[in-house]
Amino acid sequence: MRNFDIKNIKKIGVIVGNPGLGDLLFSFPLFSNLRRNFPEAEIYFIGNLREYTMSLVLRSKNIDDIIYYEEYKIQKIPGDLPHFFLNYRKEKFDLIFDLQRHFLITTLTKFSGVKIFQSFSMKQIFSTYKADDSLRRKEHNALHHLRLLEPLGINPELICELNLFEIDFKKPKIFLKEKNIDKFVAIVASSGYKLKNWSQENYVQIINYLYKNFGYKSILIGSKEDKKVLEGISNFTENAITMPDDFKIEETAALLKLSALTVGNDSGPLHLASFQNIPVIGLYGSTNPNLCGPLGKNSVVLQTTVSCAPCSLYSCPYNMKCIDLISVDDVSMSISKVLKLK
Repeated sequence: MRNFDIKNIKKIGVIVGNPGLGDLLFSFPLFSNLRRNFPEAEIYFIGNLREYTMSLVLRSKNIDDIIYYEEYKIQKIPGDLPHFFLNYRKEKFDLIFDLQRHFLITTLTKFSGVKIFQSFSMKQIFSTYKADDSLRRKEHNALHHLRLLEPLGINPELICELNLFEIDFKKPKIFLKEKNIDKFVAIVASSGYKLKNWSQENYVQIINYLYKNFGYKSILIGSKEDKKVLEGISNFTENAITMPDDFKIEETAALLKLSALTVGNDSGPLHLASFQNIPVIGLYGSTNPNLCGPLGKNSVVLQTTVSCAPCSLYSCPYNMKCIDLISVDDVSMSISKVLKLK
């Protein structure tokens, strides 16, 4: 039960750590709920940001400022600890949520002078109010973060929102006009490691199916690091083009917003589409959609039926790509259902 006055909460911090794009987005529903329940409070992102994700945090209506810490440096170099700790104490937070499970950061936060501290770390021995941690590794990461709110008397909602500006759509619209593309499907074929990627041959078949049956061109979504994978697809079909690799993350999000549908592996761009309620078809093999699946209301998940999946491994001990057991026909049928409803 809550035994404090919400009006007295003026400064809130959320320790997110050093998240990739997907993990960053999974923290956003918590920030949205904090803004709704503490509208007068200042809300801070605490952690580090990768350069390519920073603009999403800066655009958020639910985050007022960023407090950086060099997480791994703090853990390895004891000389940095006093400097970090003293500066942390100066912030005088009323309420902090810890989404990480790092002993050192949890301990430093507990003794930073924060009035209310909510964390799953260290079996919640430092938490002000205990939250239900029994569904860890069973429910979606974003939903599990929200459980930290429940002991405060807050009934959280799964709010998926992403704030973009009109300027973010400028380059994507110019790109589409130059390529004479009116309607398209976004294809997210690269996920950062091979085990999560559906085969390039399968994507070629899907791209051709989209054009033949619905007249949709496909745009391959990815960065410079994904170039080899995307070229392995575009070289075998005339019905797909690759997005410019100099698009910023907010411009990629805007391009996804303009798509009729997004199809792809478990990846950051797939979640970017999902958070904007674009229809999404997510393909899952080694990773668990129950923990990190697309959250949008218009999302469909297809996953392999092999008994050892999901394993969440980065390499397979059985030398197989279980995601390729998802058939082209299954994906085609899902696409047909989604597009016929539009």
